[in-house]
Amino acid sequence: FQEALAKRRCIVPASLFYEWKERTDGPNLPHAFARQDRSLFGIAGLWQPDIISVMSIRTAMNNPTE
Repeated sequence: FQEALAKRRCIVPASLFYEWKERTDGPNLPHAFARQDRSLFGIAGLWQPDIISVMSIRTAMNNPTE
């Protein structure tokens, strides 16, 4: 993704996104995140031109504040 990071950045419009909560006692559970007013927001992404265009949203663990 180095070339995409340098040359092919994009903003992905979204109204919500899901993260999965891992569980040991059953299937993973989806957790939805959205703005309270349900309006669109932008998520930073990278795109890669291939036979079929590919777009990636990179995520990271949160940084808790003390």
